[in-house]
This record gives sequence, C-alpha cells and structure tokens, in this order.
Amino acid sequence: MIEYIYDTIKATAGEDIPIIMEVRDPEGNLVTEGCGISIHCDDEQVCRIEGTYNESEQIWKFVIPGEATKGHSGRHYYCVCKADGTLNFKTPIYLV
Repeated sequence: MIEYIYDTIKATAGEDIPIIMEVRDPEGNLVTEGCGISIHCDDEQVCRIEGTYNESEQIWKFVIPGEATKGHSGRHYYCVCKADGTLNFKTPIYLV
C-alpha cells in the first residue's frame, strides 16, 4: 500500500515502495539525471536509492526495496538528492 498526501507518503514497511515524481531544481528546471532518494530514520540514512528517469513522461521512478524498510514503523523522512546536495527538506514518510 502507498498513499500520497501532497508530498507526504504513507506506505507498508517490508514491501517494495514505488515513488513516482517530477523533480525540479531550485530554479524550476527539470532534473533529468543523477537523482536519488534517501530514507532517514532517527537522523541515520537508512538507504539511498538511485532513480530511473523516463524522458517521454519527464518523471522519476524510485523503488525503495522492502528489505530496507523491514522492521521499521512510524514517521521517518525522505529527501530527493543529487550529487551536489538535497533538493528538498526532509519530508515525512510513514511506515505501517
């Protein structure tokens, strides 16, 4: 199960979590390469997932493997990032 409430995500821990989004830099330009997503738990990075860009749809797909969230529950955070830093503040992801 996965639900989006604006940019907050609710998902089932221990299952693969597909996240699909359009990613833009601070200037509003589409980011088309080198993008990843990091999941944080108690200020520790749980995992970083490299995304796949679909040029025809201009969207990124990230799949957080179930093994990375297995045994976790409650509120954690995710950030969309590039090699030169994050593109957003830590945003909630709730694992149930």
